[in-house]
Amino acid sequence: MQASPPNLSQDDRSVIFDLLDMRLNRMTLQALLYGLYTGIVAIVLWVMFSPPKQSRGTFLRTMIIMLYVLLTIAYAMDWAFERRVFVEHGYNYYSVYTALIDDGPWWRANYFVGSVTGGISTLLVDIIIIWRCWTLWDRQWRAVSIPIICAVTGTGHADV
Repeated sequence: MQASPPNLSQDDRSVIFDLLDMRLNRMTLQALLYGLYTGIVAIVLWVMFSPPKQSRGTFLRTMIIMLYVLLTIAYAMDWAFERRVFVEHGYNYYSVYTALIDDGPWWRANYFVGSVTGGISTLLVDIIIIWRCWTLWDRQWRAVSIPIICAVTGTGHADV
């Protein structure tokens, strides 16, 4: 999909370059933060699997691993999409831009995977908060009713 650049004004070119620069910088920052998150998850799991606490926290361990897997799936899809845009369509700035704004199957798949993994992650975090409130407040419904209402309302009004 090599698109030759049309005669664009300097302002239009500047907007395109700013968008491409923002996307590339966002992906670089996302890669750095993913590495930091990987280190944090590794340390947390190492501490949780240490012998004194090995028999406790199965629920929390499972949730941490599930959240990490969901983030990895979303990151891998985003990386594949950005790689496709910048590497496979990197003939010139305009072909990269048209591949980036193309509403084709790659964009839809990236949006779908990001939305689904983000929604599931949000729901899992809400469940963790509700569970922690439930155990902290000695299983009182008053303490968890507001987080449950917020989670149900947020799930019901999700914009997918």
